[in-house]
Amino acid sequence: TIEFNPQWLLNAGVRFDHYESSSQAPDDDRFTRTDNLWNYQLGLVYKPLPNGSIYANFATASTPGNSFLGQSLESQGIANSTTGRSPVNNANDMAPEKTRSYEIGTKWDVLDNHLSLTGAIFRNEVTNARIVENNIARMAGKKVVDGFELGFTGRITENWEVFGGYTFMSSEQKNLAREAGTNRENVAEGRDFYNTPRHSGSLWTSYKVTPKLTAGIGMYAQSSAVGSYANNEIADPNDPKKKIRGDALLTKGIPGYARFDAMLSYQISKNAKA
Repeated sequence: TIEFNPQWLLNAGVRFDHYESSSQAPDDDRFTRTDNLWNYQLGLVYKPLPNGSIYANFATASTPGNSFLGQSLESQGIANSTTGRSPVNNANDMAPEKTRSYEIGTKWDVLDNHLSLTGAIFRNEVTNARIVENNIARMAGKKVVDGFELGFTGRITENWEVFGGYTFMSSEQKNLAREAGTNRENVAEGRDFYNTPRHSGSLWTSYKVTPKLTAGIGMYAQSSAVGSYANNEIADPNDPKKKIRGDALLTKGIPGYARFDAMLSYQISKNAKA
């Protein structure tokens, strides 16, 4: 961190990773992959007032393409491991997945520094995302998330604390593999990520009833999230006993929900709390 003056600060960092992975499938050759990963972060902070700041940040990250090697073939999107080369035995082809993150935000301390308010807009881009096409894994997909988040944390009174936040995420999958055995576009092309709700938020508050007893209650809520996409199947006009792809999109997932939590804690002694 470099402080140019009380109003301007620069944050920077660099990270280096060296990794090797290998795979030995039955009756097959041994495949290996070695990569050197450089990632970095750069941020600029401006403080227009002592109680407020505005920042911009850029960062990169890398995920080894073979990070799924220990999982089953089914979990990697392989329905039939006996057809073609599976991702397990083409481990040498799995280049790292790359992520770039852009963020602009602000933070302000108000009410005599009893309450902190935060807000940010962000964009995350993933390239070289893992896709599986005709039982062959390739690092060719792309994912993009645009969103913003709002948050607050503070102390209403000496004994009463609150914090919460809201996040909006608009996600999109790109460059996905074609449907197996066809030249048709993947049904998930251009649609939301799996398990990524557009809306989510939380609220928590705790109160110190006595110097030793604290009670708290909170809520977490999110909108619906997609689990999978598929097209419906209809009878083949030329052969009613056969099924062909229809035009209707079938989406599976979980509906939106809210979860409520409560807690009690008691300071039994100086070194123990229940």
